[in-house]
Amino acid sequence: MKKVKAIRQRDITDCGAACIASILDYYDTFVTVSQIRQYAGTDQQGTSLLGLKEAAEAFGLSARAVRANKDNLSLVQLPAIAHLVLNSGLQHYVVVYRIRKLVVEYMDPATGKTESEGLDLFLSKWSGVIVMFAPQPGFTPKNRKLSVSSRFMELVKPHYPDMLQALLGAIVYTLLGFATSIYIQKLIDDVIGNSSLELLHMMSSIMIILIIIQVVIGLCRSLIGLKIGQALDARLVTGYYKHLFRLPVRFFDTMRVGEILSRVGDAIKIRIFINELALSLMVSVLIVLFTVVLMFLYYWKLALIVMAVLPVYLLLYQIAAKTNRKWQRSIMERSAELESCFVEGLHNASTVKRLNLGEYVVERTEDSFFSLINTGYKSGLYNLFIGTSSEFINRLLIIVVLWIGAWFVMKQELSAGELLSFYSLIGYFTGPVASLIGSGKMIQDATIAAERLFEVIDLDAEQISGVPLLELNSPMGGDIVFSNVCFSYGPRSMIFTNLEFRIRKSSITAVVGESGCGKSTIISLLLNLYPLKEGKIFIGDFDITYFNNNSLRNYVGVVPQQIDLFNGTIIENIAIGDPAPDLERIIQLCRSTGADQFIEKMADGYYSKIGEKGTNLSGGQKQRIGITRALYRNPEILILDESTANLDAISENCINQLILDLKKAGTTIILITHRLRNIINADTIHLIENGMVRESGSHQELLEMGSAYYNYWSKNSE
Repeated sequence: MKKVKAIRQRDITDCGAACIASILDYYDTFVTVSQIRQYAGTDQQGTSLLGLKEAAEAFGLSARAVRANKDNLSLVQLPAIAHLVLNSGLQHYVVVYRIRKLVVEYMDPATGKTESEGLDLFLSKWSGVIVMFAPQPGFTPKNRKLSVSSRFMELVKPHYPDMLQALLGAIVYTLLGFATSIYIQKLIDDVIGNSSLELLHMMSSIMIILIIIQVVIGLCRSLIGLKIGQALDARLVTGYYKHLFRLPVRFFDTMRVGEILSRVGDAIKIRIFINELALSLMVSVLIVLFTVVLMFLYYWKLALIVMAVLPVYLLLYQIAAKTNRKWQRSIMERSAELESCFVEGLHNASTVKRLNLGEYVVERTEDSFFSLINTGYKSGLYNLFIGTSSEFINRLLIIVVLWIGAWFVMKQELSAGELLSFYSLIGYFTGPVASLIGSGKMIQDATIAAERLFEVIDLDAEQISGVPLLELNSPMGGDIVFSNVCFSYGPRSMIFTNLEFRIRKSSITAVVGESGCGKSTIISLLLNLYPLKEGKIFIGDFDITYFNNNSLRNYVGVVPQQIDLFNGTIIENIAIGDPAPDLERIIQLCRSTGADQFIEKMADGYYSKIGEKGTNLSGGQKQRIGITRALYRNPEILILDESTANLDAISENCINQLILDLKKAGTTIILITHRLRNIINADTIHLIENGMVRESGSHQELLEMGSAYYNYWSKNSE
């Protein structure tokens, strides 16, 4: 039976996605774990069985989850994914690929290895659930992965001319370096031996000229490398950052900030490899080849002794490459985990201080840190062994060559000058060979970094470029209609089931319901942030999926519950994204929202810095800035999600009057609030219960019905 590929999970939530990746690889289809996460709906709780099924079906496999037991386990079609419950209580997935009489063989994504385990021990952990797979009719293997070397070639392609110049410069630089060996041999055999002062001056002058040329060439090569490095950094880092904001929002729901940020470091490692290491490796190979040729030209017997050591060097390289791949991936994963701890702790610093959680947060971070340094220590031990072994072989080789070479000199088969020249060539040989052996770590580092970076870059953008989409504008607008909308966050329980309601254009519509009923989710769906399971959402006569998302999100303005502000001035935060802010309009809007009352009291007024995330502002001030920012974009539809929760009564009345004025101007207003006094004047109120609209109507109409809304109003009105 074909063996399944061992694929290691990135963190404890990834075991299901890693298992699907291994199953797909068995059927000659390569898909990254990150891509599978998107289709499986993997979140902070992991992947559900339904998520495994949906991910497999997305790539052409049918999946069926069944319950089995010891008696019929041998009848299961393999490979299959088994659901385990570990001793710690943690739920886990593994890929079972062989079942013998008393042994189960499986791939464990937690270790990235294949394991053999006694049947009874396996059964003690197995929940009895197993997922079987088979190719769907018409299934064809797909390989969505470009090799790392192909990726590197794509990156280097625009810089071929510069890289070629740098390589030629490196070759000339290296060849000029060999002049020193020739100079030593001629100096001893021809100059000192013949006491030729004229030849001494001439050769030394030539050497000085060659050194000057070598330095100039080295400088030019470094300048070219600097230029290429900047271009690669710009392409990799900014390209990655741009791609992040083209990804669907569910990517950010399932990836920790530290994981995302660590990929920037991966981009730097790739640049260092391409710009510095790759060129030096080529030069090292050329130096070794040139040195070997010169050695054979000087004295072939000594050259053969040097060649006899090459298999030992190759063995060291193989050992280094094998061990480094294992440890470098582990180091990168733990670095990302540590970065997540730092980001989380600093992001929640005020909460940590208020709840006196300093020691707890530090302990969590220390655990991640010590895990990283322990892994780094183990990796360092292996590299120390490789480095020490290489150095020992180099020194031993020099002693052996001088020992045997001196014997050849005494036999007059070799001159003293030739021996010293050969000795200098050994330095040119062993140095690059040691670099090549040590490069295994850096090559693995760059390869793993590339795999991690490109698994994110390979994720499909929110809207695929090249697909014709409509630009939403005012004449196309109309009523908003939710038609038979079914939705869940990933393959979890449904939030909406056949949700249907209409929001009239240029009206005030309120959406109310208990916490967790999905009121804020309606905003995300209207902005096309998540795909629907079923149904459609219309603006006017058009399905919102036909619109370009940029135009849709400019058409719909949102004031969310939590206002995110940027480190900058009041003006920059209100007119964010506008290269030429209209100050007069900003002032006018601030007066309408009441924001001018606190802005004009600030030292620099509208040019006041508000600090990172608006730390210099209160909650109510942030909300008024958020409302003003939404209005500055002049939306046709304005959604206010608990946008007056932090306002006093006077400020809230100001916003309520503004809402009435906006309605008169033709703006469609959607209110989502727990403050029921704010919805009394709404034209229509929709009460959400159990994923559906329970009742709709005006406030008075719904009260007169004396049903669900009446009960909700009685329980929640202030």
